[in-house]
Amino acid sequence: MSVPTPHPLLPVLEEIPHQPGRSFLHCVDSDQWKELGLLKNDRLLLEFRPLKDQDLALILHYGQPILTRYHHHPKPSIQPPPPPQTHPLQIHPRIRCRPARRRHLPRPHDVKPPTRSILHLDADAFYASVEQAADSRLRGKPIAVGGASRGVIASASYEARARGVRTAMPTSRARRICPDLILVPGDFEKYERFSQLMFAYAYDLTPDVEICSIDEGYFDLSGQLRGHPRDSASAISKAIQQSLKITVSQGLATTKFASQVASKLRKPNSYLEVEPGREREFLAPLPTRWLPGIGNRTEPLYLQAGLARISQVADLSIEDLELLAGSSAPSLHLFAMGIDPRPVIPATHAPKSVGEQETFATDTLDENFALAVLRTMTDRLCRRLREDNLAARTLTLRIRYNDMEEVMRSESISEPSPVENDFYPILKPILHRTWNRRVSLRLVGVRLSNLHPALPEPELALTGLPQKSSTERLQLAEASDLVRRRYGQSAILRGHDLWLRQKLSSAGKDGVGQPLPSPGKN
Repeated sequence: MSVPTPHPLLPVLEEIPHQPGRSFLHCVDSDQWKELGLLKNDRLLLEFRPLKDQDLALILHYGQPILTRYHHHPKPSIQPPPPPQTHPLQIHPRIRCRPARRRHLPRPHDVKPPTRSILHLDADAFYASVEQAADSRLRGKPIAVGGASRGVIASASYEARARGVRTAMPTSRARRICPDLILVPGDFEKYERFSQLMFAYAYDLTPDVEICSIDEGYFDLSGQLRGHPRDSASAISKAIQQSLKITVSQGLATTKFASQVASKLRKPNSYLEVEPGREREFLAPLPTRWLPGIGNRTEPLYLQAGLARISQVADLSIEDLELLAGSSAPSLHLFAMGIDPRPVIPATHAPKSVGEQETFATDTLDENFALAVLRTMTDRLCRRLREDNLAARTLTLRIRYNDMEEVMRSESISEPSPVENDFYPILKPILHRTWNRRVSLRLVGVRLSNLHPALPEPELALTGLPQKSSTERLQLAEASDLVRRRYGQSAILRGHDLWLRQKLSSAGKDGVGQPLPSPGKN
């Protein structure tokens, strides 16, 4: 029987070098392989292991996939004669053709996605540890970063925590618990420098670094080519401890939530790894308060409902969980089951708001004093906005009475602005609405929100008019910022700054007869 004329789709079977123990697939310009995403440069050459001493070639014949196979034989002293060509589709003396087996074709759903390796780093008692690292005399002693006489503890060393001092504890109570407690004023510029140096070691290993706060962040180590992610975690911890003299706790898992819990579970200076596939088993025995969104106020509700452990939340239906968690029930249920598909996002998000607060050394009934402090805080917040090229539209005032009751009020201006003069006119009316009890104040705070990434469009400056344009006021504010950065914050002072200095230096005088200067219209 004569062999039919080859169809134009029939490719030329190239010579494939034989390698014992390996097999190859070969085809040209196949739409099927293109759909699978396995075709490159109009040719496909995939290696499958292990097969014994044979090569497989997938070709197209008359538009149909044909699987051709030939066996390689070791070179004997006398080669046997080739078999006769009896098959009509035979294209090579030593190749027998038969229909392709579908089980040899790889499918996209057969390929399992790679396991993620996410490392969460959390510095141990960061503020206090930085102070101990900067001053060797403080090492090994109970110290706390916070107000000298009033206020709260921002961070306590582990020596102080062993004596009962905790973060967010009132300073007066911390002194009673630990009489030899050393209080150190906060130096946030120093903390930011240490934070930058700490995360620089992570950038040496991976570009996928998500900084959550000044002392913690996520690192995606899934794509590293050498070593195990636990080796990278050990290298980061040792480098930080040797160079910065502070310790960190780390958690390694396949999800962000599991790694965060693992880093905080055995602090300080700890490393905990959650094996892939055992996230739910790891979270199950933990108290419910470890779940996101459940704090000191909401935890009693879950305890009353009989949900003391994360495993109980995971076993609960979403419909029943909605009675407690509301719209966040689906995401909370996924967290409880150990499922967290959130990726590590290296990009830094713009802040949603900026704010400051101050606790007075003594409770005050002086409205002028409170207003001057609020203006000073607004000045600093607007300088931060200008540095980040942001503008705010809403101002929120917060006060705390001496009986610990808190009140907040907000007001918005017509257009976003980074200039403090635009917020001065609304400060006094908001203070009057907020401070509606004749009770002394313990704390005041200001927060600017509704931030916009771009400053308002510049307008034509109309010089010579009593009211300066927004462009002129912005230029004046930026020039003042430049002078302060170059010559110090005291190089330029406003009227309320000088009034505050005189008030605080009066040593107990009430400042009667010294009215607070008006900020003016400009």
